[in-house]
Amino acid sequence: MIMSVHSRIAKLQKEAISMKRYIALFIVTIVALTAGYFTLSHYRTTKEFTVNYENITSATLYERSVEGADVVKESVASGETIRIDQVSEDYFVEYRADNGFADGEADIDPYTDSITIEPGFSAEKLSSLYTVEKTAIMASMKSKYKDINELYEIKNDQLYQYGEWFGATLQYKGDSFFNKDNVGLVMQKKGNSWIVVTDPPLPLINSYKYDDMPQAVAESINKQLHP
Repeated sequence: MIMSVHSRIAKLQKEAISMKRYIALFIVTIVALTAGYFTLSHYRTTKEFTVNYENITSATLYERSVEGADVVKESVASGETIRIDQVSEDYFVEYRADNGFADGEADIDPYTDSITIEPGFSAEKLSSLYTVEKTAIMASMKSKYKDINELYEIKNDQLYQYGEWFGATLQYKGDSFFNKDNVGLVMQKKGNSWIVVTDPPLPLINSYKYDDMPQAVAESINKQLHP
């Protein structure tokens, strides 16, 4: 009788151990399947994105959020590939440029697989270059528009990009009712000559209408014309 009881207890213990093993295996299987599901979902909704750049000391990838911006990846190397959401428009790269180049930010287009960042010259370097180029720029402008100094006050005049683009706003000071708009003027250096690109000068500049004009040039002048 005692042996029979011991046998039953031993059998129950084995069954309990066996049940625990089945439960443990079940839990492990569920965890593995869940992890696999989320991993597969992650890869289905994300993509590999490559960041390329020149003349940059450091770059950080951010994602905009309600609170501001969250760091996605610090110290992004040029040529590095990072996995990001496929359709998000909230990613951007903040960078610190080499000496003589401008720091800045670059938004990531969600419909591309890479970005190449090439910062222009710093404001200090562009100002130094403008000192050298100003006489030639004004002479070319005067040659194109003989009475420009009588009709307009030239303001916000500066170089852009690598010093090959010039922009300014022309504030009307004449007495004609029909020509009183303030307008923007853009010039480009080709070879050793400065050529007027926006002819005639316009109250609103659309960079897409002009070959090679950087969008940043048009945006800067438009902001000055319409603060």
